[in-house]
Amino acid sequence: MAAEPPADPKAFIDQVFQRSSWQDMTSAVRLTMTNKRGDQRKRLIKMWSKKNAQGESRMLMRFVEPADVRGMGFLQIEH
Repeated sequence: MAAEPPADPKAFIDQVFQRSSWQDMTSAVRLTMTNKRGDQRKRLIKMWSKKNAQGESRMLMRFVEPADVRGMGFLQIEH
């Protein structure tokens, strides 16, 4: 059974980043999107992130699956 999503996802993510003391991070995220009809689309995303001495972070996210989005990604720079 899947866990209930947080009421405010952005606040949840902000809390996670504020509590952690990481300097670099690598992760893989499996995303399942379900519409009102119950149709599902699945994505696999790999993420790489690094913080500098000032606490600013850079994160690269790349789609791995499915093939039609493989290689697409974005860079987030926080300062």
